[in-house]
Amino acid sequence: MSGGTLRYQGAKMESLWSDLSAVKHEFDNADQHSGDAADAVGHPELARRIRSFSSGWDSHRRELSESIEKLAKMALNIDNAFDDSETELVKSIAGEQ
Repeated sequence: MSGGTLRYQGAKMESLWSDLSAVKHEFDNADQHSGDAADAVGHPELARRIRSFSSGWDSHRRELSESIEKLAKMALNIDNAFDDSETELVKSIAGEQ
């Protein structure tokens, strides 16, 4: 078996975590945004339909938000695991225990 090279760019994983957290935040606040949009349209029937559509998606948004949160946590855990592994590898190479 030939030796391989593992390259890890923690900044990209941190960016992924940050992006996923921002998306989750938007999902969690979608009702407020749709309420604001409904208030701004100036047409009662259109406003009612916007609110109806938004409330119809509540359970789907909640499920998506939970899935996004899990992905964000996985990204953070992967980043932490690589950081911990690197720290232990450096200690091992330096002869520390």
